[in-house]
Amino acid sequence: MSNLETREVEFSLGEEPGTIRGIAVPYNQPTNIGGQYREQFVPGAIRSVEDVKVFYGHQHDDLPIGKILEGRDTPDGYEIVAKLTTGVQRADETLALMRDGVLNKFSIGFMPIEQTREGDLVTRTLVEMRELSVVNWPAYSGAAITQVREEKTEAPAEALEDEPIKQESELDVSENTELDVRAIQDELVELRREIAVNVAPQTPAVPGMSFRSIGEYAKALATGDSNAVEFCRAATSANTYSLPGWVGFINNLINANRPSWNVWSQGALPASGLTVDYAKVSANTIAVGNQATENTAISDGEITIANTSTAVKTYAGKSTLSRQLVDRSSTPYLDTAFEAMAIAYGNTTNAAVVSAIAALNFTGKVMDMDGGTAKSVLEGIVDGAKYIKQNSGLNAEFILAGPALYKYLVT
Repeated sequence: MSNLETREVEFSLGEEPGTIRGIAVPYNQPTNIGGQYREQFVPGAIRSVEDVKVFYGHQHDDLPIGKILEGRDTPDGYEIVAKLTTGVQRADETLALMRDGVLNKFSIGFMPIEQTREGDLVTRTLVEMRELSVVNWPAYSGAAITQVREEKTEAPAEALEDEPIKQESELDVSENTELDVRAIQDELVELRREIAVNVAPQTPAVPGMSFRSIGEYAKALATGDSNAVEFCRAATSANTYSLPGWVGFINNLINANRPSWNVWSQGALPASGLTVDYAKVSANTIAVGNQATENTAISDGEITIANTSTAVKTYAGKSTLSRQLVDRSSTPYLDTAFEAMAIAYGNTTNAAVVSAIAALNFTGKVMDMDGGTAKSVLEGIVDGAKYIKQNSGLNAEFILAGPALYKYLVT
């Protein structure tokens, strides 16, 4: 499970009284998302609309104003039918505004599950729809208004003819004014939310935020706490989102114990497979020279790129804690146990990097700096940096030294 995202589209009221019908997500329509990337949905991306509630303006602290009844794929996109609950003040107000055409759009909230990426285009192939909100501005221009439906009762003609014309009372004016002010407030709330989305994509809170430490989380998980279970699923997904501070503390504890690992650039593993493929320049005969005059030949050469792969390695360990120990021990006790495991993991992976570096064998690996003088040390470092520049075109970025060499360098 991943972070909740929202996308705004247009809607309309539906065929049954109090229902709305429209295209929740248009298909194959790339749309700019907050200036960060482009996004499109493909047919079949919406998994289900079971138990999906309707809100106003993503105000999840308020009561829902309805629920989705059904959803289906169409050539234009994923069409939904939702019903607003009669008698709920915000639902009645929303229907009134929709009848006048003031509101005609909604925003879906979804959890990304599967997607592909090509350049800046993210294609959503499977998402879990979590909520539907009535809003003001659409993200997808391809979302179309379809139907509006409301309950109407008409007074008999005779009654209309006999009924005297009533002047609007102060109470009527007050109620209308209150409704107008409420509508304006809602518009401003939605406007602020839209501005915030365009400035910086919002990252919703995750269930783990309610736990103050990894020990507290472990105790909750052992008892089947719903927030702990949901966070366990979210934390093992391939998607990124804001994590609670105690996760960052564990990560920092690991990183503090693997300095040899941290100096190297890192990237994400591929979604599947037991090997990592990458490109490597195996030969470079490019010759760059001065072009004497216009239209004369320029220097020529070739770059040979090899497709190299390496096996994925897994480092893991475990410690057995009894259910009784988890239930009856203090939270600091569990915190200490998990911190000890994090330190062990950091030390082991750091040692693996050191071993991998030591096992490398290539011309230029050894640079002479054992003369025992500051001059010989300086010459060795400069020669090493020169070798890196000449053979890769890149500048040396760091000096990685073990304890013994570090003492040698600083003295």
